[in-house]
Amino acid sequence: MEKEFEIEKIVTKSGVFTVKVNDYYLHSKYDPDKEAKQLCEKNFKPNNFHILFGYGLGYFANALFEKMGTYEEMLVIDPLYDLINDGKDSRVTVIKDIEGELFKKIIITKIAKFNRRIHMIQSPNYDKILNNSYKLVLDIINEQAKLNRINENTIRFFAEDWQKNYLFNLYNAVGDKSLFDIKGKYDLPVVIASGGPSLSKQLPLLNTIKDKIIIIAAGSTINTLLSSNIVPDFVVSVDGSLANYNHFKDIHTKQTTYIYSLTSHYGIRESFENPAYLFNSFGKDKMKNHFEKLTSIELPEIAGGGSVANFAFTIATFITTGPIAIIGQDLAYTDNKTHAENNKNHRIIDEEYKKARGMFLTEGYFKDEVLTDYTFLSMKESFEGLLSIVGKDRDIYNCTEGGVNLKGFNKLSFKDFCKIYIKNEPVKKVIPNDNVKHNRTNLLVKMKSELKIYHKIRNNLVESLYILKSNKSDSLFLENTLRNLNKNDEVLKKLIEEVSMISILDPITISIQNNFLPSPNESSKDAYNRVYNQNKELYSRLINALDLTVGYTEELIIKIEKNEVIKNG
Repeated sequence: MEKEFEIEKIVTKSGVFTVKVNDYYLHSKYDPDKEAKQLCEKNFKPNNFHILFGYGLGYFANALFEKMGTYEEMLVIDPLYDLINDGKDSRVTVIKDIEGELFKKIIITKIAKFNRRIHMIQSPNYDKILNNSYKLVLDIINEQAKLNRINENTIRFFAEDWQKNYLFNLYNAVGDKSLFDIKGKYDLPVVIASGGPSLSKQLPLLNTIKDKIIIIAAGSTINTLLSSNIVPDFVVSVDGSLANYNHFKDIHTKQTTYIYSLTSHYGIRESFENPAYLFNSFGKDKMKNHFEKLTSIELPEIAGGGSVANFAFTIATFITTGPIAIIGQDLAYTDNKTHAENNKNHRIIDEEYKKARGMFLTEGYFKDEVLTDYTFLSMKESFEGLLSIVGKDRDIYNCTEGGVNLKGFNKLSFKDFCKIYIKNEPVKKVIPNDNVKHNRTNLLVKMKSELKIYHKIRNNLVESLYILKSNKSDSLFLENTLRNLNKNDEVLKKLIEEVSMISILDPITISIQNNFLPSPNESSKDAYNRVYNQNKELYSRLINALDLTVGYTEELIIKIEKNEVIKNG
């Protein structure tokens, strides 16, 4: 609480109570109900998630609640709630601790649901009484809104790549292993090397202990390590972009074992001769279920974030019971650099680049101020969240000695980590390197079966578009139209569950849910046109997504068949 509060409840001229806090009235001295209705008319926004800062005695909150319909929700924030109110309002969610995890979880969930439709409302005088708290709430909401936009843009940009990578990765995945096979296999120290600028100063020491630890390279960091004659034991990849593939295309090694997600760029697998290990990114349940049904290979769900380093961190806790050190995890532009030297993305930043990235100062490793951006901030928050999930009672240290301050992580210089945990003699790492054996016959049969299902899906969608167009009214859906569309939609849902169309559907879902919301005072004809256009766009975009996925599937089938001819020839 910011300070002591003098709270006084006073009967108004209309006969109901108002409340005064430190000489500031939270409601009208005359008619709080009338005031609340006026405030509601001024501040209510259709189709929005309303965040009301200040409950008081509930007049404003109740007026907003009464006005809300199917497309609106509300959250109330009031650190003074228990001091002013004797009971609880069961109709609304009230957050009293703005620094607690519950508040942040609700904000993240609702911003993801409502997209950019978040409306912040301040109750009268609350900004004067709780100024610091109000500013903190605004900062948290703005921060999460920006992070959500980054996430949405990522989904829209990469959905087709993820779909293609998933299908093309199946070619090798049937011969690779589940990451479950090495769960808890090691009790050795693990060092996770990421590509931040501070990695460069850690490389000489890392080189001297490379035979005494397990080294995990986070994605493209492998290039920086190899340039320093450090061959990592594992490299993790989750990025499905062509740019990520370009980091790996010139690498060919038998010494490093590849760990990858189902949506990582399919071409990277060719750089590694050892059997690789697969995992599913946490939250991609449909992909996990489809893959396991297709291959009978059970995969662990690995929690991560916006960076491959987030996944590498979780994987480290998954495969070893030993101590873990993180190096090169700046998440900041240390010394005005983007990456460590010998990373293909390394560059010196200038003022134009700072402006383009929307950079800002935040608390650093040494309690100083360092330059970061919202993409790095997302990764930072992922690390801090992961630590609370997978890092309990573990010897985990941030040994970056630079960059941002990762809250909750113990800090230790890399030199001290080595003194405490590294033995003098080389260790036997026992990383499997048996030959990769692929049996793609069953995969071929199932992919051809999926092509037949895609044909049924296309017919379903074309028929639904015809039913929609054939509706005999221009202001309402006839009963026969609704019945036939609902019947087709039920069949469509079951068919899609049987095929590989997964990531490619996500941008469609986002658009359909957010671009066809009812307008205020919408007429029945306007409502009809809105729903008509919503369904038309849904079916049309699904056909386009279907055609792309069919093309990827046919390419996979041709590749398998060519391999079978070579193998049997």
